[in-house]
This record gives sequence, structure tokens and C-alpha cells, in this order.
Amino acid sequence: MVSLSISISIPIYIYIYIYIYIYIYIYISIYIYISLSLSLYSKAPSLPSPGRFARFTVNRDKCRAIDWQRIRLQEDFAELAAGNSGGAAQRRMPRTVDCDLKRSLVGSCVPGDVVTWK
Repeated sequence: MVSLSISISIPIYIYIYIYIYIYIYIYISIYIYISLSLSLYSKAPSLPSPGRFARFTVNRDKCRAIDWQRIRLQEDFAELAAGNSGGAAQRRMPRTVDCDLKRSLVGSCVPGDVVTWK
């Protein structure tokens, strides 16, 4: 007759983690059960019911469409390198500024245009 015995040694901290996990699970389950049974939590009356989206309608009489365009102004690489003869100026990233153009300014510039500040 052949008998096999396998012994696995489990460190004590594993048992402690399992005990803490079970304790927290039971504690949270009891807390949720008591909270729901006593109606401590209720849904806010102004919010739509869960799982549904609020339905919005557009009032077209009060809407106004505005033509707009977002552009990004960036320093010129040639001026950046020529401005300072030191090596540090050639290695830094050019600064950028985001601008929103509205109404008549839309389409006034295209990529590659040079803009000068006065």
C-alpha cells in the first residue's frame, strides 16, 4: 500500500488576511442590509430614475449659431534659433498659444501663415 502525504505550510499572515477580509465582508453586508431596511438612503427627487438618461429638448427659437475656429499660434523655429546664439535656445520647445476665432475672423488664417504682433 502506497501513501502520499503532502504538507503545505501557509504563513500566518495569509490566515490573518482571510480573517480580515471575511470580517469586512460581513460588516459591510450587515450595514447595507440595515441601511436599506430602515430606508436611510433615498433617491433625489430631481434626478431621473436610474438607468435612464434625462431627455433634453432644444428650444430653437432661443438658439443662435456662431461660426468659430480654434487655432494654435506657435513661435517660429527660425526666429527662435536666430534670437539667441547660445545652444540652449536651439534646444527648447517653441511656445504655443491657443486662440478661438469667432464670426468674421474665421478663415482669416490657414496653417503655415506667419503672424506678426504689433
